[in-house]
Amino acid sequence: MADSRRRWRLPSDRAHGLSCLGITLPIWEWAMTQERQKAAVTDDRDRQADEIAQSFARFSPQEDRRSWLGAAALTAVIGVSVAGAAFVLTGETPFSRPGEPEMRVVAVPHRDGPPSDLVIWGMPEAALASRPPTRSAPPAPNLASVAPAAPASPPVRPTSDAEPVAETPPVIVPVVIGAPALVPPPRPELRKMAIAEPAPRRPRPRPTDAAALVAVAEPSTPPQNIVFTSLRPRLRPADMVARATSAMGSLVPARLATPRTSFDTGPVCSARLAAGIPNRPRGAAPGGALARKMDGLQGAERDRLIERELLAGNLPGFLRMLTPVTIRGRLPSGRVGEVTICVTPDYLALGSDSDYLRVPMGLPAAARVADRFGFLLPTTRMVDAIFAQARLRLAPQPMTPGAAMTSTRYFWQHNRTVDGQTRGRAGQLTAGQKKDLVLTNRLRRNPGRVAIYGWHKPDGQPIQPLSTVHGARYADYSHGVRLVSQTAYVGGRAVALADLLADPTYAGILSGEGPIEAPARLMASLYR
Repeated sequence: MADSRRRWRLPSDRAHGLSCLGITLPIWEWAMTQERQKAAVTDDRDRQADEIAQSFARFSPQEDRRSWLGAAALTAVIGVSVAGAAFVLTGETPFSRPGEPEMRVVAVPHRDGPPSDLVIWGMPEAALASRPPTRSAPPAPNLASVAPAAPASPPVRPTSDAEPVAETPPVIVPVVIGAPALVPPPRPELRKMAIAEPAPRRPRPRPTDAAALVAVAEPSTPPQNIVFTSLRPRLRPADMVARATSAMGSLVPARLATPRTSFDTGPVCSARLAAGIPNRPRGAAPGGALARKMDGLQGAERDRLIERELLAGNLPGFLRMLTPVTIRGRLPSGRVGEVTICVTPDYLALGSDSDYLRVPMGLPAAARVADRFGFLLPTTRMVDAIFAQARLRLAPQPMTPGAAMTSTRYFWQHNRTVDGQTRGRAGQLTAGQKKDLVLTNRLRRNPGRVAIYGWHKPDGQPIQPLSTVHGARYADYSHGVRLVSQTAYVGGRAVALADLLADPTYAGILSGEGPIEAPARLMASLYR
């Protein structure tokens, strides 16, 4: 059985081997064909490269350098021969150093004299004879008698106008007479000259008291008419009176100089922060005319008139001059933080700089105006800082409570009372005259309400604590709208105030209730 199976497999194995051979031979022939083609391509490339090299060799044959080598050698020989002839004719020795230069004394004339008055003592007689006649020269000084100390006062030489003119003392300089040498002379050694001792590079320590200054003078000559001065300026006296320097300025009454306080320093609130406030149009109504126009109006109707006038730019120019207020507090890390905000110096008003009316308004109108101008409402902590740093702090002037508190007549009467307190000092940071409409998280918890705070007394305590008892459109004579720029400063760097209010790190400085999330959305929700 095994033999039959072996006999049966032999034909199949033979057929399988023949089939493999039939497949391998074509593959081998194809591989050999590819190798021959690659060799042919390589031979063609080498042949082309040889042809290109031969063509370049025909167009740029190798130059013969022997022609210019001979010319260079001839030029070098001629140059050496000419140089040697020059040394022979002039009598100079090549590469030799000249002797020590002779010393001559030059008398420098008076600075007003002409350049021709320069006299060199010790010049050859032929050279002196060829010069134009000048004033007689004094005899040459004895160099051995020159002392290193400072010379005495210079002699006086009469001029043509018979007026004594101080001469400059002689200065010793080396003068070389004759043709200059081909090789430069060596640098002369340091010699003693009849000049004053040079001043030290570092200044001597300045005496601190008047007795030391007097001791600097000569002991033989008593000090006369000595005025003691100092490079360090003295502090201005606190009671110094500022005086006008012009005739027009003399018409302004002088005021006592007020020392700068800490809140004046820091970044300056530039005018670009108030660029969102339109310019006041020409012919806009003053505050008195608008008060008569608003007489009899109440609530939303009056707010629409106030809002329209403010958005048109009919407000005093000094409200566009923002004032910096710096708020300091302790950060969660324990270090002290500092944020500077820019606020309007007074509450929003209608009219011109000379005739304006402070206008209370409901929260929707106030929020819309602040948002259009690019501002925010202050927080309670900002209101406290504004009062603490105000230059003009006014005592609150409450009026008789009642239904008339929301009338335009009360608005106008209270405005006149505040003007009597300010006495025309508009533009200064003023506080204490009204309550503030403030930004707080309570507005989210109590929608449809207005948040008021402030009206500080002279001792710094507010009459009105934070309250949301009134409706959003309520406004009486004691309310005011002060705006805060959306740009604040931290370490002199401008940052978004909304980001600081929402940041847990700085919210504790700007708000007494923690972070205020998305203040811009909160402002928009107050009038939409």
